[in-house]
Amino acid sequence: MRGSENADWVCHFAIAVAPDAPHQLEHDGRWLALLYADPEMPRISSAAQPAIRVIDTPLGDAREGLRACWNGAAGAARASQCAEVLLNAVAPGSKLIPMDSRVAAAVTAIQSVSGRVSKVAAVADSVGLSESRLAHLFRDQVGLPLRRYALWVRLCTAVQMLGTGRNLSDAAHASGFADHAHFTRTFRQMFGLVPSQIAAAEFMKVEPLFSTAT
Repeated sequence: MRGSENADWVCHFAIAVAPDAPHQLEHDGRWLALLYADPEMPRISSAAQPAIRVIDTPLGDAREGLRACWNGAAGAARASQCAEVLLNAVAPGSKLIPMDSRVAAAVTAIQSVSGRVSKVAAVADSVGLSESRLAHLFRDQVGLPLRRYALWVRLCTAVQMLGTGRNLSDAAHASGFADHAHFTRTFRQMFGLVPSQIAAAEFMKVEPLFSTAT
């Protein structure tokens, strides 16, 4: 993995990428597990770490557990356990911190329209904050500017479409992209892969993680 076309490649068995960090991913075709954590998870977004870093923490049998899920030998509950191990490796010792209720309401509002936010001021007004105050709180607690988070939600909509077998054109349209080239370019900036690579992956819905503070 690398952060840009001019950066050096980082090669390791496990690599973490910070929220909204540009990156490019390549692999040799063997089995690969990708775990995307929602930016609104304080456990992840609050961890002050480099944009791209290797994970040297022992992962136990998490990798083999995910392989078993991919092979059909284990289900969603096992995938959730493995994800817990991986997230602990990314942000060891961190805790879930309750989100400001107004920021949480803004997140819900953005998700309710699948990230298609026309005006930040309208979101701010709906939660009783000024635009500047919401922008500050949102960036502080979510780890992304509000519009970048809205873009993340739009692209997650596209991923969900691809996971149900829909084609790239349907996924681009559902996520608000009229231009297929723009969709592909933005997708790669956010996920490090092009949409066709995601479409070829195996998808599994896992149980909610971190429902209580630890």
